[in-house]
Amino acid sequence: MTGDVSVAEQGWLVLATEAAATLIGREEPPTVTPVAGEIGIDQSGPSHLIKSAVDIGYLTLTNIPSDRRRRGADAGFGDI
Repeated sequence: MTGDVSVAEQGWLVLATEAAATLIGREEPPTVTPVAGEIGIDQSGPSHLIKSAVDIGYLTLTNIPSDRRRRGADAGFGDI
């Protein structure tokens, strides 16, 4: 973990990562709108959270096979 992330922001990043993992487990694309729904906030927040979680390595971005214009988050947990 980098020292650049506050404890509060780290909590939000973990929440976004867990939301993405939940969506992946339900075989739903973990894009901004569904992540927002899982967390219970409007769409403006998850976009920043997903980008920050990618920046520190919690998530990666992948193409959505059904729509190449969209990208989703991948929690990288594999089969757990």
